[in-house]
Amino acid sequence: MTHTTAVLLAAGAGTRLGRGPKALLPFNGTTLIQHAVAELLGGGCDEAVVVIGAGAAKVRAVSLPPACTVVENPRWSEGMGSSFAAGVAAAIAGSPDSADTGQILVALVDQPGMDAILVSRLLKAHQPGRITAAGFRSPHGVTKATGTPPALNSRGSAVAAGLRRGNPVLFTREHAVLAAESASGDAGAREYLATHPDAIDVVDCSDLTDGADIDTPEQLHLLGPIPLDAGASPKNTPIMLERSRKAP
Repeated sequence: MTHTTAVLLAAGAGTRLGRGPKALLPFNGTTLIQHAVAELLGGGCDEAVVVIGAGAAKVRAVSLPPACTVVENPRWSEGMGSSFAAGVAAAIAGSPDSADTGQILVALVDQPGMDAILVSRLLKAHQPGRITAAGFRSPHGVTKATGTPPALNSRGSAVAAGLRRGNPVLFTREHAVLAAESASGDAGAREYLATHPDAIDVVDCSDLTDGADIDTPEQLHLLGPIPLDAGASPKNTPIMLERSRKAP
């Protein structure tokens, strides 16, 4: 079977949230970084490269499974692009596969709706030489789904228009390397994906989550109830908010 390395981008400072690194936000009795790693490995990834930056000492103190390699990106403040490149480089360096085999799944730590079912769905739908992205029927996708073959649902059948490409994204090693070379600023793989639409297959994951990530205080409800001591003053802390994550 093809070896899959997950690259989890977890270096951001969460400045707009004002609660410290988003990797350490509480979620489901754990932290976002622990949740994401567990879902990536549970969904079929063989190992995970976790890229950290802001608050690195505190993030390193979090317990992660043995299948994880933590990589600190000293350039994290430049934006997601440098973390994407650092993660891909570490994934390739640590993979047992040759340059022509293996695949890399890139995920965001601040996307609480990502779960093992979603990860498994992407791995099963992936075709050799292609890029496979999660798709959502919501405004949270990056862009409208384009490319050939058409978007796929969980059974591998074509679906109607309306999907937006989102995250995670599964790359062959070749695509991952080329995407990392073009990554800059806060764009990550955005430029590469935008210029290679015909290489992308979008898998409908709308039945699992709407694809939202957490960028602003208004989105903290995605985490469920937030403890009063989770890094913010009580007046800014939502109490007993209902989780909006959809059930698998």
